[in-house]
Amino acid sequence: MEGGGAHQQARATSANEAAHAEGLRKRAEAAWSTEHQARNDAERERDALAARLSNDQASLAAAKSDLSDVRAELADVRAELSEARAKLEAASETERRLRAELSVVQGEVAGLSVERDAATARAADLAARAERAEQLADTADARIDGERARADRAEERADAAEIRIERDAATVRALQDTLRAALDLPSMEDLDDGRGVRIGDVGAVTVQPGGLVGVDQVPELMDGELAGRFARAILAVRVHQATRRAIDDPPAEPEEARPEE
Repeated sequence: MEGGGAHQQARATSANEAAHAEGLRKRAEAAWSTEHQARNDAERERDALAARLSNDQASLAAAKSDLSDVRAELADVRAELSEARAKLEAASETERRLRAELSVVQGEVAGLSVERDAATARAADLAARAERAEQLADTADARIDGERARADRAEERADAAEIRIERDAATVRALQDTLRAALDLPSMEDLDDGRGVRIGDVGAVTVQPGGLVGVDQVPELMDGELAGRFARAILAVRVHQATRRAIDDPPAEPEEARPEE
C-alpha cells in the first residue's frame, strides 16, 4: 500500500513537473515568439534608422555643402556690404557737398529770380516803349508821306515859279529895255558896292537894300549934261528897283493844311 501511494505520488509529481515543463515550454515559446517579434521589430527599426541615418547623412552633406555655399555667399555679402558701406560713406559725403552746393545754388536762384523779375519788368517796359515807338513811327511815316507830298507840290510850285520868274524876268528885261530906250536911260552895271550906274569918273548911283538909292561921290555942282546923266542914273536905278521888286516878291501861295500829328 505504501508502495502504491509512493508510485501515485511520484506519478503525480511527474505529472506536475510535466505540466510545469509544458508551461515553461509554452512560456518559452511565447517568450521566443515575443523575442523574435521584438528582434524583427528591432531589425525593421534598425533598417528604418539606417535609412533615416543615410538620409540624414545625405541631408547633412547637402547642408554642409549649402553651408559652405552660404558661407561663401556670406563672405561675398560681407564684401559687398563693406563696399556698400564705403559707397554709402562716399554718398553721404557727396550728399553733404551737394547740400552745400544746393544752398549756394538756391541763393543764386533767389538772386536770379530777383533779376528775372526785374528783367521781366524791364522787358514789359521796353515792350510798351517799343509799342509807343512803333505808333510814333507810324505817325511819323504818315507825317513823312504828307511832307513828301507837300514837298512834291512845293517842288512843282517852285518849278512853276521858276518858269514864271524867268518869264517875268524876260518881261522885266524887255520892259527895262523899252523904258531905257524910251527915256534914254543908262544900263545897270556891277559896281564895287553892288548894282548901279556910274556918274563921271568916280561917282555912282547904286541900288541899296530896302528900296533905297545910294549916291556916291557925285559933285555938288554939275553942268547940264552931267545933271541930265545924274537924273537918268537915278531914274534907271528906280526902274531897276521897281521891276526887280515885281520879280522878288511873287504872289504868296496859300499855305496848305498840315496833317494832324
